[in-house]
Amino acid sequence: MLVVNKSPSHLQHSAILLEELKGKIKEEHHVETFENILALFLSVNLRCILRNLVEKSKSTASRWFNQAKFDEGAWWRCIQEWQIARLKIFEQHKVGRKSHLLIRIDLTSIQKTGKGLPYLRVFNGVHGIHLVVMHVCIGRLSFPLAYQIYDPKNSSTPIDLALELLREFPLKSFVGWTKWLLIDSGFYSADFMDKAACLGYTNLSIGARDNLVLSDGRRLRDCRQGERIELESHPGKALFVAYIDLPRNNTIKRCFVLC
Repeated sequence: MLVVNKSPSHLQHSAILLEELKGKIKEEHHVETFENILALFLSVNLRCILRNLVEKSKSTASRWFNQAKFDEGAWWRCIQEWQIARLKIFEQHKVGRKSHLLIRIDLTSIQKTGKGLPYLRVFNGVHGIHLVVMHVCIGRLSFPLAYQIYDPKNSSTPIDLALELLREFPLKSFVGWTKWLLIDSGFYSADFMDKAACLGYTNLSIGARDNLVLSDGRRLRDCRQGERIELESHPGKALFVAYIDLPRNNTIKRCFVLC
């Protein structure tokens, strides 16, 4: 999850971060394994799969991921603080108009075929582990900043997990920035839009189903590009319609976005 810029300044800060992370691992052989895994993740020449590790076996790396004991919470806090600091520094040194802070929430499914693994379920036609991921970007610099696992044994829905991520994001650290929240249609609900606005995310672009009912009785599919509308579920709240036609299964699917 670390993005390393090739400039001397960013390489220096990245090296400091890596030393801090290594400092949280006590056993030397775990430190060596971590360094090998990280080198693989940052390589542009090798596919990021464990059997491509150079000095450690994939079984050693697997044990590191599953059995190594260290403070994972401290790791995440360290990484997130570094990432947020990089975003601010990137904008400070950027020439020209101030960038928008884009916060994207997406549901990512990782297919798994094994048995007895935790968090497995079939969702959206995929049998595996499903993650609600927050991705934050400014200009060309971006980080997957946080995630939540969609646990089938937990009562939390993907929408609940998305709102939890939004609550934890340090929005006050970016006072004066124009912030946009980008959400796909899997998270659409009137309740989500209201709660996101209460959390301070007032600029919202969200995917929507074409059968949503408007306040005038029409469906979203009947709207024109750029048309100003009100939803039946949100009377009095003005929204604008955008759509794009994409090829899907030998046909064309029109995907709608409200903002």
